[in-house]
Amino acid sequence: GSCIALVAGLNARDMSGDHKDEYVHSTFRWGGSEGPGPSRGVPPRGSRALAPPAIACEQYSLKALPLSRTVDIFDIDMYTGDSSNNNVGRYYALCRDHVALQVTTSCFSIWRQNKKTNGFAKVIPAVPSTEGNTRIFFFDDNLEWEGKEDSPGICNLRDVRTGEFVEFYEGRNGFCRETAARHTVIYYSPEYRNVLVKACHVPEIR
Repeated sequence: GSCIALVAGLNARDMSGDHKDEYVHSTFRWGGSEGPGPSRGVPPRGSRALAPPAIACEQYSLKALPLSRTVDIFDIDMYTGDSSNNNVGRYYALCRDHVALQVTTSCFSIWRQNKKTNGFAKVIPAVPSTEGNTRIFFFDDNLEWEGKEDSPGICNLRDVRTGEFVEFYEGRNGFCRETAARHTVIYYSPEYRNVLVKACHVPEIR
């Protein structure tokens, strides 16, 4: 099977215009035998033309942003509008279909405006155990285990089939709790291919 480790960050900058409070997806592709570098290359010196995105925007409901000549950057809205729930599944398909390095940033302002609750935090696709062979790991030291949509937290765990929030507190939707080492808490479920990990650093008291 394959694994997706979602390294998602909250973008503290307020985004303006159409892109405010939307999910921004940046895809970095590394290729070639001579070492890492963008697979579609850099335009000649002095050229300001942008190459077309290497990803089919229509397939994943993406909006390409003309911000870089070497990196594909997209908007995908998973918070507002009628298509937001469907976009969760499309976003998961994008991560699954493209195995090169990808970075996702989530806008901080929408999370803050909604009292920093899970339902407006980093979107993590919840994949049912009956679908595929991908397992998704989410690591964050701000995970909170009340695990409800309106509870404080950083994990917006949403079903890829419906886009609906998946509650993840212990005993709900099959989620179990385990610990590792001294300060690491792990939640996992036989019903979903997701593993949630909170590693806290506790300073030594002398």
